[in-house]
Amino acid sequence: MASLEITGIEVAYGAVEAVRGVDLSIRTGECVTVLGSNGAGKSSLLRAIGGLQKPRSGSIRIDDTDVTGKSATRMCRLGVALVPEGRRIIGSLTVVENLLLAGRGSKRTSRKECAANLQRMYEHFPRLAERRTQLGGSLSGGEQQMLAIARALMTRPDFLLLDEPSMGLAPVMVDRVYEMFDSAQGVFDGIGVLLVEQSATHALKFADTAHVMAQGSFAYSGTCHALKASPDTLTRAYLGDHDITTNRSVSAAVGRTEGE
Repeated sequence: MASLEITGIEVAYGAVEAVRGVDLSIRTGECVTVLGSNGAGKSSLLRAIGGLQKPRSGSIRIDDTDVTGKSATRMCRLGVALVPEGRRIIGSLTVVENLLLAGRGSKRTSRKECAANLQRMYEHFPRLAERRTQLGGSLSGGEQQMLAIARALMTRPDFLLLDEPSMGLAPVMVDRVYEMFDSAQGVFDGIGVLLVEQSATHALKFADTAHVMAQGSFAYSGTCHALKASPDTLTRAYLGDHDITTNRSVSAAVGRTEGE
């Protein structure tokens, strides 16, 4: 079981501190979500882990290997795939061209393995199979998000970083994207998923562990079950209340839930 360990990460843009001393651990086969309002530092954290932003301090390790400051290309070859905010598919290429471009360029799979992986994507994402010859730019927002995720999975990552998959989508499309996650659970087997979201309702159903980020650091860390049982704690964490680390309201809410 591989692990991705983030210790004391700090990210700054000039004098502006976006991420302040964050610790985070992900293991293959589990899903961790980072929640928070716009501007909390979630995307900056993900960009640092994925190699798009060099952290000011702290460390990123895959098992015993220090990968701090490695480029996005290098991180991908080390097994960390990032689905960025806004999807960033290539609209002038077809669905199959987008997928093959990622698979053949990853250096983690042979051509034969890439072909097998393509069929695997079609099995888990049948809508993409139906649209395989359609230009990426002509897909709906939800279909583009599906393509962006499948494209990342074509690299056969150990860790998948998802940056706000609900961003820019109508509520009905957000529901469909997360329904797709549920129906395609098998495609994530053995992969550590780090899901950054504003939409707590959906993310808490999908993930195992949750962190709520506010003003660049974690205001809450715990199980998704505990956080769902205490909406007040979620609200306070979103608002940046860092005095909830004892999680008394969470414990009380969990006790009430389990006793009912």
